[in-house]
Amino acid sequence: SLSQAILAQGPQLKGAWPSELQVGVGVCLGGAMVEEDDMISALKQIASSITGLKGEISALRGGDPMPPPSAAGVDVPEVHAQLAVRRIFNVDNISQTFGAQLMIRMMWKMPYSEVPPETRAAEWEPQWYPKYRIRRVMEEKISIQHFNVREIDGVNYVELEQDHLVDIYEQLELQSFPVDVQDLRISIISLMP
Repeated sequence: SLSQAILAQGPQLKGAWPSELQVGVGVCLGGAMVEEDDMISALKQIASSITGLKGEISALRGGDPMPPPSAAGVDVPEVHAQLAVRRIFNVDNISQTFGAQLMIRMMWKMPYSEVPPETRAAEWEPQWYPKYRIRRVMEEKISIQHFNVREIDGVNYVELEQDHLVDIYEQLELQSFPVDVQDLRISIISLMP
């Protein structure tokens, strides 16, 4: 059971709260695009699983089960996410890595406490934005982040666009060059605020 698995990993839990969300994306060597609806439904499903997991871990530690963030008085915005794989390159069977050019776009309602910029300021950064990282990154060559405010149906939304050029580790099992085909995984972990 989940409780037994957590207890078996007890030393690893000390000082660390398992608050990571992970979304895996299957990618063929030619590249792929993940639909926004698929990403959103996966994030919602994972978020509800994490809330239950935190309650179970809290109970194992002797505390009361943790209520969901919205019930605890914390306003957690709904974040829409999109991952575009623009290019896959340098698949290296020896070092077990591949290069990827990624564009990650996230959008959420601007909180009432946030003040939108007067103009399209190039260096404007909101007070809060989702924190994430790409798993198994061996080297991040480029990371360019840009924020924008969009008005949709009279509501302000904050939009984050981030371009990444990264080398990612993947255990490759290519044996019959050049006709091998293998899925390459790109995973994003979003740390909860």
